[in-house]
Amino acid sequence: MKKVFNDIQDFFSQEEEDDDLNGLSTYQHKTGADLFLVDAREKMFSSHFDEEKSSLLACLKCIRNAMRAKIFNGEKSYCGIILLGTHKKNNGLHLNNITVLQQLQLLGANHILTVDQIINDIESSKYQKSYGFSNFSLGDALWLSMYTFSERSQALNKRIILFTNDDSAITHEKNDYNRAMSSAHDMSKNFIAFDVIQIGRYFDTNKFYKKLLEVSHSEENYTIPGPVTNIKEMEKNVMSKIYSHTQITKIPFKIGDDFEISVSVHFLVRKTKTPFKVKLSKSSNERLNTKVQMFETETGSFVDEDNIIKSQVVGQKAINFNMSELKGISQCGRAELSLLGFKPSSVVRLENFVKPCAFIYPDEYYCKGSSVFFIALLKRCIAKQVVPICTLCLRTSSASRFVALMAQNETSNANGIDLPPGFIVFFLPFTEELRTFDDKPTNKASEEQVNLACQIIKKMKFKYKPELFPNPKLKAHWAGVEALALDLEEVEDVNDSTYPNYDLISSRLGGLGDDFMKAVYSEGYTPEETTYRRKYPNNSKPSISTANVEELIRAGEEDRLTGEVLRAYLKSVGQGKGLSKVKKSDLLSKVREHLDL
Repeated sequence: MKKVFNDIQDFFSQEEEDDDLNGLSTYQHKTGADLFLVDAREKMFSSHFDEEKSSLLACLKCIRNAMRAKIFNGEKSYCGIILLGTHKKNNGLHLNNITVLQQLQLLGANHILTVDQIINDIESSKYQKSYGFSNFSLGDALWLSMYTFSERSQALNKRIILFTNDDSAITHEKNDYNRAMSSAHDMSKNFIAFDVIQIGRYFDTNKFYKKLLEVSHSEENYTIPGPVTNIKEMEKNVMSKIYSHTQITKIPFKIGDDFEISVSVHFLVRKTKTPFKVKLSKSSNERLNTKVQMFETETGSFVDEDNIIKSQVVGQKAINFNMSELKGISQCGRAELSLLGFKPSSVVRLENFVKPCAFIYPDEYYCKGSSVFFIALLKRCIAKQVVPICTLCLRTSSASRFVALMAQNETSNANGIDLPPGFIVFFLPFTEELRTFDDKPTNKASEEQVNLACQIIKKMKFKYKPELFPNPKLKAHWAGVEALALDLEEVEDVNDSTYPNYDLISSRLGGLGDDFMKAVYSEGYTPEETTYRRKYPNNSKPSISTANVEELIRAGEEDRLTGEVLRAYLKSVGQGKGLSKVKKSDLLSKVREHLDL
């Protein structure tokens, strides 16, 4: 076997993330697929909102904002748009009065441009001439939606969202009603989520859509949301639906040796990063994939992966691994959530925060009956005020963590579900992650200072919402990308909402700010004149002792030596040329060669 020795230290950092991290498990992450059905009949041109002159225009703008948000958040998902109630029949099944505005494809600039074109046609009164108005069959619309999903062979998290302000059955024909109910039953069996955005304060769900939604949602804990009365409610409703179906992964929840259910894992908070640069071909502008190949230095022949060996020197001995063995080192076991026992809820201290919490929800796709056991466990945990203690391994290549499952009951408002039922996954800290805090004595503030501070806090207090403070760096980045993709003449101005509004602060505080400064700081104190000299680390070169280096290497403790120390040692013995980019393992080899070891 040919041996190509490399340093094993950087192996795991050089490995690219594999899309199939759960390859050893049947539980896999699925890409989202959203199909928007828009009732485009003449009734939708009446306005139910003060912000827009027609409900159809509000729906299209809501869909546009939802698609932009998914693109900006880096969501890889499919999206399609179908208009219902036109005089055209532009669809794959040639059904009457149904127009496929946008095929089910990966989200991109073409989706935004298509919706923008329809919005411009409506605002310029060209829509009626191009599309017209007519009645349509809801059974046909749902049948076409399922046919559209069936054309995609890959596993997808499928969702259909219908926008309408008509609370009665679409048609009064008995056959159409039966076909709509049959389609709803088929959607439930094929795990296709179906939701209706009910537009208008007086929308009566009980007339028709309540039964349709109950048939399409087989789970017992489903709550039908109420109608929306403004655009903000509509956008919030749509965003909660298209994101609620996007999970990080699906894993088994192991209760005992011979019993387990299936759950989906969602992260409540996720950091959005600027997308990485992608290499493109100059000729075709297609994405290039990087592939690393190794060649033997003597013959120049290609070295197969099975003949590549990684090596690490430990105690003067080279430990060798082939590529399959090295990949096996990172396999930490099966990806699962395993129950260890129960503890009182009081043992979970929220100040021991390690990382953002996750959220688990039952999954019926891989294991039938998961919802029944999950709901029973949730109710008993709330009644007994206990938390299940578990071990969580999200991927076969990630380390396990101890977690506490905090039961969350369902609360709903007039707009539907606000907080869904499920368990919040609270990551428990290890011992080394806990630190003691030395409470040093400080000068206590006077009563006058405390009262002034309380008045300032009361004046400056406001209701915090994270969505009001978008990341200005990401916003500027995506504004530039959007301008290029949509061929806009100007880039959208980016307002940095994280920057303090000093005019508003001054108007709210009035003279309280000056009174507080006088009460806290002594007369004549100016904070601007206080300077702080930053302390920099000592960058002086370490003192090299030839005897110490030789002694450590002969004792097999070369791990204590840094690359800088080894370079300085070789330079002191007259072998210091061309060592700036040499790895530590090669430096150790040169030192051993010099010492005849």
